[in-house]
Amino acid sequence: MSKNDKIIYGMRPVEELLQAGLPVKKIYFETEKTDTKFAHLRDRCIDLQIPFEEKSARFIEKLCENTHHQGVMAFYVPQE
Repeated sequence: MSKNDKIIYGMRPVEELLQAGLPVKKIYFETEKTDTKFAHLRDRCIDLQIPFEEKSARFIEKLCENTHHQGVMAFYVPQE
């Protein structure tokens, strides 16, 4: 990821990011999260051809520098 990329985390913020149509570089999902909300979000990533990976909660916490990520985070390019 580049220094211009921004991080957003949490289920609703990531959903809104996808709806806004901003360029998303990558999404990380917590491995242990398997409910239908996450399945729907993964399907959206596939449809939109956004790369994603499943990672541990600790991995996501390190990137977010926060424990309130709800199991999902994204790197995106903000609008100028």
